[in-house]
Amino acid sequence: MALFKGAKVRCEPERRRAAKNHSIDEHDIMKISTRGRYALRVIIDLAEHHNGEYMPMKVVAERQHISLKYIEQIVPVLTKNNYIEGVHGKGGGYRLKREPSDITVGELLRLTEGSLAPVACLECDAQKCENCEQCRTLPMWKELYGVIRRYLDSVTISSLMWKSVATDELDSEKAKSCFCPDLWDI
Repeated sequence: MALFKGAKVRCEPERRRAAKNHSIDEHDIMKISTRGRYALRVIIDLAEHHNGEYMPMKVVAERQHISLKYIEQIVPVLTKNNYIEGVHGKGGGYRLKREPSDITVGELLRLTEGSLAPVACLECDAQKCENCEQCRTLPMWKELYGVIRRYLDSVTISSLMWKSVATDELDSEKAKSCFCPDLWDI
């Protein structure tokens, strides 16, 4: 999860108050970057069209409405880490090297995002915080991090294939319980 420069991690009541006052902007929240989201879309697209043949990235870019130049920045990472393989020339392109059921969202996001830790002190290479022993919020952050990791590691690419918002809509009660008003009308 990329925490944007100047971002503040806020507690939920504070976040709701700020949202009511319209003072939250994109720099105040944790997000998965475009790189991570697009890598997932590329892998899902290749999985949905997996027939053993190589797929030109131009075709994937068109289907996913992603710039080919952006995809070309993601492909080397996916290739180097054995998610896809490619062939150049006529009939070339890319295809999955692993079964969609063997690839999790968590592993792809860790590859493209780095740490998914909600706070810096939980990142792998973080130095021990001087307030660690007295920190009242550290157990909460650890638990949140565990929930994030367990959930994202439980979602496979095969479980995301062929789903659409139209067939997998949130019901109105679930949407209304969500903290993000933009999702209420899904």
